[in-house]
Amino acid sequence: MKLLPCSSFHYLRLTLALSLFSLITISCKKEKQLEIKDLKFGLYTYYVPKGNEISLYIQSGNQKYAVKAADQSLIETTVKDTDWPAGYIYVKGLKKGSTQVTVKDEVSGQEALLNIHVVDPFFVMKVTDLIPGILGPKSLSNFNSIREKLKTEPKYNSDFFRNGEIVILRRNPEQQFLVFRNEGDLEKGVIYKSGNYNLDLTGNSSSKLAFTFDDSNKTIEFLIHPETTSYSILLDFSKNKLAGPAQFNPQNPYPYVYLAKDFTKEFQVTDPDLERVELSQGMSTYPYFLPMKIAEGILK
Repeated sequence: MKLLPCSSFHYLRLTLALSLFSLITISCKKEKQLEIKDLKFGLYTYYVPKGNEISLYIQSGNQKYAVKAADQSLIETTVKDTDWPAGYIYVKGLKKGSTQVTVKDEVSGQEALLNIHVVDPFFVMKVTDLIPGILGPKSLSNFNSIREKLKTEPKYNSDFFRNGEIVILRRNPEQQFLVFRNEGDLEKGVIYKSGNYNLDLTGNSSSKLAFTFDDSNKTIEFLIHPETTSYSILLDFSKNKLAGPAQFNPQNPYPYVYLAKDFTKEFQVTDPDLERVELSQGMSTYPYFLPMKIAEGILK
């Protein structure tokens, strides 16, 4: 067998090394091309309270966008390309009406069409558990039996909403409220109950939120205790401000509003030493900066 001269051997090694480098370079270029992401949004229909601003979360994209509103008299838009994870579009509602926003990803060339409805301010709550509250001397031994009565007997709990229902308050001239059985029905637009509400925040023990139902014309009143988070959240809403925290708080992402009914006098008939007996409904609030899947036309 004839051996290659030393110089030829080095030449062959150099040729192989260059070929391998070329393959790696081509492979890297292909990988970089694959990094271009599709433009996607979590939602394609949004409701913006008049006079307020919401953020439109970009689920996937390349963080370089051009935004154009079909009717710029209705909304103002601001793009934050670098916000995690793929950018945000902030939309402020100027006056009521509907328009469309075209978002173009300037890297991929893809476009997304978003439906924007500027509507009356609204407040969304999800019904959670019933919570008994009893105040009295520690010597009383019937606290547990009272709690059980409040939670299980219809005479005490029948006026409350049901766990999992979605309640929306609208700050329109009619002060309308809508109830949905669950988030799925909210997305489909299947209204379970509706009516008108009256929010009376006088700053004393008589502050209340009353619901009058369309189907029965029945009015149910709940107490709102002053100097509580419930009071401050609803007060902001009554003043045409966005209800809820301005920034996401992982310790308390969905602050609660508590609607209470007072049964103190009834229980004091047999236990005069009782100071307070209440049953409260926990209502988990949806932060305004996390738009929900709400059926088209529900809040127009």
